Amino acid sequence: IRQELGDTLGIANTLNTLSSVYEAEKDYETAYKYCLDALRLREKLSDSLGLSISCGNMAIMLLRLNKPNEALVYGKRNLEICERLQIEQSISFSCTILGEIQLALNNPQNAVSFCKRSYKIISKFESVEETRDACNCLYVAYDKLNDSKNALKFYKEYHRLNDTLRNQNKAVEIVQQQMKNEYEQKIFTDSIQRSAEEKIKE
Repeated sequence: IRQELGDTLGIANTLNTLSSVYEAEKDYETAYKYCLDALRLREKLSDSLGLSISCGNMAIMLLRLNKPNEALVYGKRNLEICERLQIEQSISFSCTILGEIQLALNNPQNAVSFCKRSYKIISKFESVEETRDACNCLYVAYDKLNDSKNALKFYKEYHRLNDTLRNQNKAVEIVQQQMKNEYEQKIFTDSIQRSAEEKIKE
């Protein structure tokens, strides 16, 4: 439908969504193909933010496919766009990706540089998941550098944040289950009430 309407931006967003679906299923080859299609469309548009998202997604997919050198190209491009747009949280996310790519390239010192920058920025926003990811990158990098003091520091911080995130997710699941139970109870109560009313009419 979007193709028939010539909605290029909408098509790019749909392709990006499909990429996320396949990434969740760990089908990184298919996810990468949708990423690439989305990127090509966004390159035709004046959509810098969308282009930065596509570049970031490409970097992640290529890293998942064990192609860190190719991932590095898109990671750098993503960071350049984010810096130009001056979106701090996006810069932080981009730096974490680049840190992970540097680890895959066996450059732990470069990984420290990127992830320290990410950690410094994201700590201001209290984003648990992204702070956790930066901590994990720093832990692995310092461990590779045999810096046990800093490795232990970020290892502990990573697990603390991971526990926090797990508890938050459990809390959300409990609320969702309560809402589901209340909804089912209401349906049951309404059903009994309708049955009683029908018997009265008879």
